[in-house]
Amino acid sequence: MPLAVVFLFMKFISLNLSHVLIVGVISLLLVSMLKYKQLANPLISAILIAIPLILVFYFLVIIEIPGLWPVLLIFLLTPALVFYSSGKILRGVVILVLIGITGFTALNLVPRVVAGELTELTQKPAPEYHLQNLLGGNDFTNITDKGSVIVLDFFGTWCAPCISEMEELKLMTTSIPGYNSDWSIIIACTDSGGDTPEKALDFQSKRELPFQLAYDS
Repeated sequence: MPLAVVFLFMKFISLNLSHVLIVGVISLLLVSMLKYKQLANPLISAILIAIPLILVFYFLVIIEIPGLWPVLLIFLLTPALVFYSSGKILRGVVILVLIGITGFTALNLVPRVVAGELTELTQKPAPEYHLQNLLGGNDFTNITDKGSVIVLDFFGTWCAPCISEMEELKLMTTSIPGYNSDWSIIIACTDSGGDTPEKALDFQSKRELPFQLAYDS
């Protein structure tokens, strides 16, 4: 159940890893509290409940962002601490502690690690790309864009940091000379999180974004 909840959350709502951590812990807490009286071996039970979520999170996230390994520990500790706490008062304290640890990790550790490990400065040529031009005209490729100065920003219409970033990009167009003559911005929506070309067009029109708009399937 926790794996299914997290999968559906990431598929249709958000890929924000801070939110994924919170949803995962809440799901594990609910399942653990429903089943703790029915299970004989607390440790084995905790592992069986948490291991599917841990394995999927490891292969989808930790391999790319190793610094988020504490999330796996939180996923394992959540059912284990519930099963080993006896009495309503102790279990209540355990749940409050888990919520506190989860909140601190989601608000502090996850954003810091993601920003640090997914940021890279390189002088290498851009990898080959082919992006659908949603505003008409030729698609964007390494060949058509060769020799141009381009800021290529990938975003999701559901992604809160992406939405905030759009205002920063708009500010760049007025604060850095030569926009649309010496340099340009292409924002590229992807097919993650249920996004479609139609959603991308609606996203741009509502915010009156002065960027070229692309879609990466």
